[in-house]
Amino acid sequence: MTTSQITAYKEILDFLVSATSVEEILSFYPSLGTVERVQDLVTANAKGTLSYKEAAELQALVDLVPYMPAYRKWATRRNSAH
Repeated sequence: MTTSQITAYKEILDFLVSATSVEEILSFYPSLGTVERVQDLVTANAKGTLSYKEAAELQALVDLVPYMPAYRKWATRRNSAH
């Protein structure tokens, strides 16, 4: 994996395990580099040109996506309770 490949997954995973404030959670958006990497993976997947490592990277990212809305919902509730 190249640095950009590792970074796309790592950026989101690092955020999920490190953000401590509700404001950080609610204001998080992936970097442009991460968005571009995901777009590249999705495009290559549609063309059927993903390598084994790229397919694994895309799957890892797809596995993280469902957690983001739940994480934001939790943060919203936590923010409303205070």
